[in-house]
Amino acid sequence: FSQEHHPGKRMMLDWTFCNELKITINGSEFKHKLCHAVLPFSKWESASICQSESLLSLKKGFQDAVFSLGKVPIILQTDNSSSATHRVNNDAKKRTFNTEYKSFLSHFNVKPQATNVRCPNENGTVESLNGHLKKRLKQALILRGNREFSSIDKYDFFLQSVVVKANKPRQEALKEELSLMEDVPPIRLPEYQEESHKVTTDSLVRLKKVSYSVPS
Repeated sequence: FSQEHHPGKRMMLDWTFCNELKITINGSEFKHKLCHAVLPFSKWESASICQSESLLSLKKGFQDAVFSLGKVPIILQTDNSSSATHRVNNDAKKRTFNTEYKSFLSHFNVKPQATNVRCPNENGTVESLNGHLKKRLKQALILRGNREFSSIDKYDFFLQSVVVKANKPRQEALKEELSLMEDVPPIRLPEYQEESHKVTTDSLVRLKKVSYSVPS
């Protein structure tokens, strides 16, 4: 389906699995995802390492992108991920935005938008660039000679160098986008969430339907 993209209007955000890269940190397999943000007009992209498709990783991925640009789009478009939306009255075909997600975007004066249910083509630009970015990373890893890193920070430095190189030929179109975008707010919001919970006698904490062990 053909799509018309206007400069400075929209940013698309998606997550992509990167286990196929077979990255290791100090000899241990590093299973992870990338939170991938893209400006569909210029194809400028930003990528942030994360462990899950969550609101917290969305916050980091979006803020990494806009604070790198110094500008914000009018709209942030995602798919119907539970990090941004939830069902209305348990109807799989009807979803609405989560309150916390809307509150986060209101800080940046950015409007939330989601693709229609079961319409991945509407997020086609970022879906396509997911594959292109991983191909670039695979090629860079081959040239590097190994997939081992001493820390996540070292791996992130390598990742960002690949992204910067990919963005170089997109600078002219990016300038057009930036001229039409608003300045990013001076304050970066926290990318963590504070919770208070009772610890069971088994040294477990239940948080959002998931059990975590804590020191005895």
